Amino acid sequence: MKKQRNMHRVAPIFRCLMDFVLIYLGLGTDVLTSDILSKVLLVAVGVFTLISGITGHCSIYHIAGFNTYKNNPKSL
Repeated sequence: MKKQRNMHRVAPIFRCLMDFVLIYLGLGTDVLTSDILSKVLLVAVGVFTLISGITGHCSIYHIAGFNTYKNNPKSL
């Protein structure tokens, strides 16, 4: 079963940028927390949403019935 895009073309860009920040905060610094469980959660959320940003398909959007993807190349 092929998953269809359900995110607008701009959303994955912002999502991927946010994900790299989450992964960096989870792995690279103690800015937010020094607790190992919190770091693992930051990285897990970052990786999960990074995958959805790369594919253009958000499982949470799918469950909720949202679709912000417009199949019109002239719309941004």
